[in-house]
Amino acid sequence: MRKLFLLVAFAFIGTIVSAQEVNWNWGVKARVNFNSFGGNELWKEYGNKTGFNVGAFAEIELKKSIFLESGLYLSTKGTKLKEEGIEDKFNLMYLQLPVLGVYKYELKNDFKLFGKFGPYFGLGLSAKNKGGMDWGWDDEDDYSLLSDDDDYDSDDETIKGFGEDKTGLKRGDFGLLLGIGVQKGKYSLGLNYELGLLNISSFKEAKTKNRTFSISIGYTFK
Repeated sequence: MRKLFLLVAFAFIGTIVSAQEVNWNWGVKARVNFNSFGGNELWKEYGNKTGFNVGAFAEIELKKSIFLESGLYLSTKGTKLKEEGIEDKFNLMYLQLPVLGVYKYELKNDFKLFGKFGPYFGLGLSAKNKGGMDWGWDDEDDYSLLSDDDDYDSDDETIKGFGEDKTGLKRGDFGLLLGIGVQKGKYSLGLNYELGLLNISSFKEAKTKNRTFSISIGYTFK
């Protein structure tokens, strides 16, 4: 995953450098993330965890109204459980690279509607599990959270790092991003949804996939 992430990043940068006569723009974006986990019945007991996504992007005009967009972003993800005095949180930080096709429809008064779709690649920078929950296997060989009171550590332990012997999560992530929004001159406002496709759990049976809904604002310099 790390090699693939770097390959995609260098390929897009090389495209921009070589496209001297191609119309391209760059700018910055910030998002408010509403994160959760999916893929396993266990995560239905968990709620959204608010985070952020900030970074820079570039877009190349392939033909009229059609663009290729990519960039590098710092993005926080995770989920949390707080029920009957039990608290469990997953705090994740990724370096994220999307590769998106964008269509822009021109309106009056310099307004544009846009839609975007494509894959994203994520490289985990940090992972924390705070709450001291105990994990294990139930009678049906399904990876789940042990619910007995004796299994909860009231000391609120924090576990850090990727891997089976730490948070139990993998460093790499991959999924699809769908976005819609409106652009006025150099400013943009959008709604985005990221559907994680990769099981980020170190345990094959414990399907864990990132889910993120976000609201974004952007500014284009060129």
